[in-house]
Amino acid sequence: MKKVSLNDLLTAKVHLGHRSRRWNPKMKPYIYTKKSGIHIIDLVTTKECLIKAQKVLAQVTEGGDRILFIGTKKQARSSVKKWAEATGSFYLIERWPGGLLTNFIEIQRGLEKLRTLKDLKESAKWEGLSTRRQCQVIREIGKGERLFGGILAMDKPPLVLLVVDPRKEKAAVKEAIKKGITVIAVIDTNGDPSIIDFPIPGNDDASRSIDLLLELVSSGINSSGKRVGTQKEKADVVKSSSGLDGPIKESDLPSRAKSALVKAGYTTLSEVSTLTVEDLRNVEGIGDKTAEEIARKLGVTAV
Repeated sequence: MKKVSLNDLLTAKVHLGHRSRRWNPKMKPYIYTKKSGIHIIDLVTTKECLIKAQKVLAQVTEGGDRILFIGTKKQARSSVKKWAEATGSFYLIERWPGGLLTNFIEIQRGLEKLRTLKDLKESAKWEGLSTRRQCQVIREIGKGERLFGGILAMDKPPLVLLVVDPRKEKAAVKEAIKKGITVIAVIDTNGDPSIIDFPIPGNDDASRSIDLLLELVSSGINSSGKRVGTQKEKADVVKSSSGLDGPIKESDLPSRAKSALVKAGYTTLSEVSTLTVEDLRNVEGIGDKTAEEIARKLGVTAV
């Protein structure tokens, strides 16, 4: 974990809250004083909260579980994407898709459609499509990746949400509370910390402040030393002793299939190649279409 420095927090203007007339009284324990009509956040408290959040993320991600970063405000988008990708986490920076946590099955259908379109673009069928259809598919893929590219490999709801400005992301926080999902949030003096499991008081309007806070809190992710990797790399360390050695390439197996197989106890490609299509269908998280795709790519026995 990266050490939290009060001087760094001060330099990044983390201490600057909102004007006092816009404050939420529930933030009083996190406020040091008021100066020129602006509330000043107690950075000692912020440091303590950061350390608590780091420890929580370390515990959650030690076993390989992933978290979801959320920050759709303009000042937060680049930092959210940067630190989510750096830690192999999921992220959303455009808008919150209603029902992501409370109706995950329905959201997965939309994600599966996007995966199917991407597979189509990379398949031999692509050249046989009309120019009009190709343009339509490209537009749909572009829109889908812009909105949901950061959660494309998500096969289950996250255990933790890391939110920038819970007032802005109130729909996400509301769903997380309903589903009992832990919420860690960078929260300014106008927010309500009582609904956040682990609030991190700080300036959530300045890009520099947001970037530093996310850097510090995300340093706790996977602190055990195991590298989680990006969404496309979760099971890329799988190896085989029968001519299938080496990291799995993206073309070998769909990322969602890799996760399901590893969870089922199949840690090498040689083990997977001994399974039948029926065996693959019985693996939780692998459907008929995915089982057939694995069989085609790895030469799995048909029956």
